[in-house]
Amino acid sequence: MMEEDKTEIFIAKSIFPDTAPIFTFLLQPLDEIKNSCFVVLDTNVLLAPYTIGEEDLLDQCRRTYKPLIETNRLIIPGQVAREFAKNRTRKLAELHQQLTRKKQIQQMQKGKYPLLSSIGAYRDILHLEEEIDRKLREYKKAVDKVLAHIQGWNWNDPVSLLYSEIFTENIILDLSVSEEELIKDLNRRLEYDIPPGYKDRSKKDEGIGDLLIWYTILEIGKMHKKSVLFVSGEEKADWYQKSEGQPLYLRYELVDEFRRHSEGQSFHIVKFSHFLELYGASQKVIEEVRQIEHQSMKQSKLSSLRELSKIQFDLMRIDGIIQEKLREIYTFKDMTYVSWSEIGRTNYITTTTGKKIGFLVSVQEPPYRSHDLESLYRSSMRIFEDFMLDKFIIFIVVSHLADISIIENLILNNEKLLLNCSYVLGYADIDGLFEIISTFPPNLFRIENGY
Repeated sequence: MMEEDKTEIFIAKSIFPDTAPIFTFLLQPLDEIKNSCFVVLDTNVLLAPYTIGEEDLLDQCRRTYKPLIETNRLIIPGQVAREFAKNRTRKLAELHQQLTRKKQIQQMQKGKYPLLSSIGAYRDILHLEEEIDRKLREYKKAVDKVLAHIQGWNWNDPVSLLYSEIFTENIILDLSVSEEELIKDLNRRLEYDIPPGYKDRSKKDEGIGDLLIWYTILEIGKMHKKSVLFVSGEEKADWYQKSEGQPLYLRYELVDEFRRHSEGQSFHIVKFSHFLELYGASQKVIEEVRQIEHQSMKQSKLSSLRELSKIQFDLMRIDGIIQEKLREIYTFKDMTYVSWSEIGRTNYITTTTGKKIGFLVSVQEPPYRSHDLESLYRSSMRIFEDFMLDKFIIFIVVSHLADISIIENLILNNEKLLLNCSYVLGYADIDGLFEIISTFPPNLFRIENGY
């Protein structure tokens, strides 16, 4: 067994240190805990009123939040407050943009035709066009007034006014966490795909935002020994086990970690619409919120599919170029497709001498981290062992030539990455052409020519 696989066994033990509760612990249903649990709001919930048009929503928020505040059961994590501050103006800017575009309607009258002036129906058309143009001028003036009103808001828009009215200082829980310990835990979760946050590894904050919110939830459980209901539109795979792209179950790692911190309490995540329904909001508001959530989910999926299609298309083009390069080095009789996954595209070739050489093509994007390369290496070595290959080559593709040196340093500073594995580093230009810059070992292709 490889050393890395041994490490993963102990990681599993650290994720689930108590084995008995795996079989004995049962989550309490929402209906049983809703009158005693703590409610934690996510950033997307605080921002929801900026995008949902139902006039009653703000009043419904007031009537739903106030009883929770009065019983000291509503919590906003410090990280959520900061994210709200960052995104509030963006939401208002989007609103301003949408209204501004309403003024782009063209005038009706673009020319007159004297030849038709004797026709009564044509004179009716001109009259109607004048009426429409007059109404359009009135419409644009009204839009201008609304835009001026929005521009005059200074942290006193209706949503912010509501929050300043009902939110008090005691509902904010801002943890004092050692940054060193936090980053250490984040790196561990990223390396071994431990929820939450690892799906945000490509973001600028590398998933630290989700982890800070999770720390807050754990602290509530630890302090109060009460169940927690997290209200969020989050649906990523580091919060949910998914099926056919739909969230199916809450990740058990989260349930178990919260149970340990809270001495046996339950943790749930619900969407904003479900939360409002749970606490007795009007059906009209619930349906409006549910419709917006559904639209948001469809847009998110469409965006993800477009991005995946682009990456897959680029990979296939680069894959073809790499196969041509391999044909220059090896004399092989066939090629076997292995898999396409989020780490890349894998095949292996069988040379005329009977050797089996696997290769994986992986597009890497910043930020570049050692644990990402280790994850790529472990996945490659599993394929190496499963298919009983003689050699394995990882082709790492970046989009900027300057990034090659970063990858080189990461490989040089981690010797275990070179065990049974070689690397080819290159970059793809805007036309998808792949150019090899360096290899590990440096004389890889000279060695391979004698294979």
